Amino acid sequence: MFEAFPDNPHATLADGVNKLSASFEKVLHEARGHTMALQRYDIQPQDRPWQVRYWHPKNWPVLDDKGSIIAVVHHVTDATAAVLSRLNGPYAPVLLKPNPADDPLQRADKAILAARAIVRETQEGLAASRARVEEIVGFRSSS
Repeated sequence: MFEAFPDNPHATLADGVNKLSASFEKVLHEARGHTMALQRYDIQPQDRPWQVRYWHPKNWPVLDDKGSIIAVVHHVTDATAAVLSRLNGPYAPVLLKPNPADDPLQRADKAILAARAIVRETQEGLAASRARVEEIVGFRSSS
């Protein structure tokens, strides 16, 4: 993830990678969700200049039936417009013009939905397998 979304090398105080990594570690260590404070985490759409962005990130674990973590879901709400509107600076309108076709958030949202579908299908498959095993074991034990 951090290869696809590194810290902005032009922002000397960029700490998004460290903060997000710490949040992931907290989720993995505590096996519970973590809501982060408002974060500045700039993005660079493919072949375009860096764009200032502000996010409200939330991370939570996906647990299997035994309580083991099988994935971590990372979800963000883009707060850029709200933050920049408070700044009233001359650059706010320029920074709010991402190309929707290049929007990594739309791609990330699609990936999250696909991951949820995979988890749901896996859970349904496990339930069906368990039911089948119980049916077989129950059948054999009564013979």
